[in-house]
Amino acid sequence: MNKGIRDIVRGMRNREGMYVQPPDWNNIVSFLHGFSAGMRSSGQKSELGEFELWLEKKAGLKCASGWTWIVEHKFANGDSKNALPIFYLLWDEYLEDNPVGFQNSSEPDSGPKPEQD
Repeated sequence: MNKGIRDIVRGMRNREGMYVQPPDWNNIVSFLHGFSAGMRSSGQKSELGEFELWLEKKAGLKCASGWTWIVEHKFANGDSKNALPIFYLLWDEYLEDNPVGFQNSSEPDSGPKPEQD
Protein backbone atom coordinates (compact mmCIF):
# COMPACT_ATOMS: atom_id res chain seq x y z
CA MET A 1 0.00 0.00 0.00
CA ASN A 2 1.27 3.46 -0.88
CA LYS A 3 1.21 5.97 1.92
CA GLY A 4 -0.93 9.02 1.41
CA ILE A 5 -1.10 12.32 3.26
CA ARG A 6 -3.65 10.86 5.70
CA ASP A 7 -1.17 8.15 6.68
CA ILE A 8 1.69 10.61 7.04
CA VAL A 9 -0.25 13.10 9.18
CA ARG A 10 -1.55 10.24 11.36
CA GLY A 11 1.98 8.88 11.76
CA MET A 12 3.65 12.18 12.53
CA ARG A 13 1.12 13.47 15.08
CA ASN A 14 2.75 13.84 18.49
CA ARG A 15 6.08 12.58 17.15
CA GLU A 16 6.98 15.14 14.54
CA GLY A 17 10.67 14.88 15.49
CA MET A 18 10.79 11.48 13.80
CA TYR A 19 10.00 13.24 10.51
CA VAL A 20 11.68 16.65 10.72
CA GLN A 21 14.22 18.48 12.86
CA PRO A 22 13.52 20.78 14.51
CA PRO A 23 9.84 19.77 14.65
CA ASP A 24 8.36 23.21 14.10
CA TRP A 25 5.52 24.48 11.93
CA ASN A 26 7.71 25.62 9.02
CA ASN A 27 9.62 22.35 8.79
CA ILE A 28 6.44 20.27 9.01
CA VAL A 29 4.84 22.37 6.27
CA SER A 30 7.94 21.91 4.08
CA PHE A 31 7.87 18.16 4.69
CA LEU A 32 4.17 17.88 3.82
CA HIS A 33 4.60 20.00 0.67
CA GLY A 34 7.57 17.86 -0.39
CA PHE A 35 5.72 14.62 0.28
CA SER A 36 2.73 15.92 -1.65
CA ALA A 37 4.93 16.94 -4.60
CA GLY A 38 6.52 13.49 -4.58
CA MET A 39 3.09 11.88 -4.70
CA ARG A 40 2.04 14.01 -7.67
CA SER A 41 5.30 13.38 -9.54
CA SER A 42 4.75 9.63 -9.20
CA GLY A 43 1.22 9.89 -10.61
CA GLN A 44 -0.66 9.77 -7.31
CA LYS A 45 -3.16 12.29 -6.03
CA SER A 46 -2.39 14.41 -2.99
CA GLU A 47 -5.22 15.37 -0.71
CA LEU A 48 -3.69 18.67 0.41
CA GLY A 49 -5.41 20.48 -2.47
CA GLU A 50 -8.80 19.24 -1.30
CA PHE A 51 -7.90 20.20 2.27
CA GLU A 52 -7.08 23.70 1.03
CA LEU A 53 -10.44 24.05 -0.73
CA TRP A 54 -12.19 22.84 2.43
CA LEU A 55 -10.23 25.38 4.53
CA GLU A 56 -11.05 28.23 2.16
CA LYS A 57 -14.74 27.42 2.48
CA LYS A 58 -14.49 27.13 6.27
CA ALA A 59 -12.59 30.41 6.55
CA GLY A 60 -14.85 32.15 4.04
CA LEU A 61 -12.00 33.32 1.84
CA LYS A 62 -10.07 32.52 -1.31
CA CYS A 63 -6.34 32.54 -0.65
CA ALA A 64 -3.53 32.37 -3.21
CA SER A 65 -1.05 31.73 -0.39
CA GLY A 66 -2.43 28.26 0.31
CA TRP A 67 -3.58 26.14 3.19
CA THR A 68 -0.53 26.87 5.34
CA TRP A 69 -1.22 30.61 5.34
CA ILE A 70 -4.88 30.02 6.18
CA VAL A 71 -4.00 27.79 9.14
CA GLU A 72 -1.31 30.09 10.50
CA HIS A 73 -2.86 33.49 9.85
CA LYS A 74 -6.61 32.93 9.88
CA PHE A 75 -6.95 30.24 12.56
CA ALA A 76 -3.72 30.63 14.62
CA ASN A 77 -3.74 34.46 14.41
CA GLY A 78 -0.19 34.58 13.02
CA ASP A 79 1.25 32.45 15.84
CA SER A 80 3.43 29.78 14.21
CA LYS A 81 3.89 27.98 17.56
CA ASN A 82 0.13 27.51 17.77
CA ALA A 83 -0.34 26.63 14.10
CA LEU A 84 0.56 22.94 14.37
CA PRO A 85 -1.99 21.98 17.05
CA ILE A 86 -4.60 24.03 15.19
CA PHE A 87 -3.66 22.26 11.94
CA TYR A 88 -4.33 18.90 13.61
CA LEU A 89 -7.73 20.09 14.87
CA LEU A 90 -8.66 21.36 11.40
CA TRP A 91 -7.33 18.19 9.77
CA ASP A 92 -9.51 16.07 12.08
CA GLU A 93 -12.53 18.18 11.19
CA TYR A 94 -11.70 17.82 7.48
CA LEU A 95 -11.48 14.04 7.89
CA GLU A 96 -14.88 13.97 9.57
CA ASP A 97 -16.33 15.83 6.58
CA ASN A 98 -14.39 13.66 4.08
CA PRO A 99 -14.11 10.17 5.57
CA VAL A 100 -13.18 8.25 2.42
CA GLY A 101 -10.35 10.31 0.89
CA PHE A 102 -8.29 9.38 -2.14
CA GLN A 103 -7.46 5.81 -3.08
CA ASN A 104 -3.76 5.61 -4.01
CA SER A 105 -3.09 1.99 -3.20
CA SER A 106 -3.43 -1.14 -5.27
CA GLU A 107 -6.05 -2.38 -2.79
CA PRO A 108 -9.70 -2.38 -3.91
CA ASP A 109 -11.59 0.85 -3.42
CA SER A 110 -13.67 0.61 -0.25
CA GLY A 111 -15.76 3.65 -1.18
CA PRO A 112 -19.30 3.63 -2.51
CA LYS A 113 -19.85 1.83 -5.76
CA PRO A 114 -21.93 3.34 -8.61
CA GLU A 115 -25.32 1.78 -9.12
CA GLN A 116 -25.58 -0.62 -12.02
CA ASP A 117 -28.58 -0.89 -14.31
